[in-house]
Parts: sequence; structure tokens; C-alpha cells
Amino acid sequence: MTETEMRVIQEHLVYRKVLADRKIVVVFGPVADPKETYGLAIVEAEDEAVAYEFGIQDPCTSMVLYRVFKKYCKFSKFFLFTFLAN
Repeated sequence: MTETEMRVIQEHLVYRKVLADRKIVVVFGPVADPKETYGLAIVEAEDEAVAYEFGIQDPCTSMVLYRVFKKYCKFSKFFLFTFLAN
């Protein structure tokens, strides 16, 4: 991992902690899948567009280390997204 990637990962963790402290992100973290590297986030939001925006604003997606892959499901106002490594 390069120094830039390490810095962005640290910014990513701070961003996610802020969202968790604000109770926007309920759960987030890496997934132990030997086939590929990715993480997931369960976001509480008014609608999918708002939830997706939280993913787009993440430092990892803005630096193109990860991309928001897809919404797996929606439960009430909770959205589950995965973040795949580029």
C-alpha cells in the first residue's frame, strides 16, 4: 500500500466514524472474502439517493480506491451497500 493509499484509508476510517457517531452508518467494515476485497456499510437515510451520497463522499471512493458497487437490500430506511476495491 502506498503512503497516499494509507492516508486515504485513515481519512476513510475517520469519515465512517463521524457517520457512525451521527448514527447515519449503523455498521461498516471489511468483508473476509478470499475472492475479492470489499467492505460493506448499512446506512440509515431517507432514501437511496441520500444513502448513496454518503458512499460517494467517502474519501476512498473519491480517490477511486473503492467504488460503490450496489445496494443489496433496503429495510425500512436502512440501505446496505458494498464497496469494491478498484
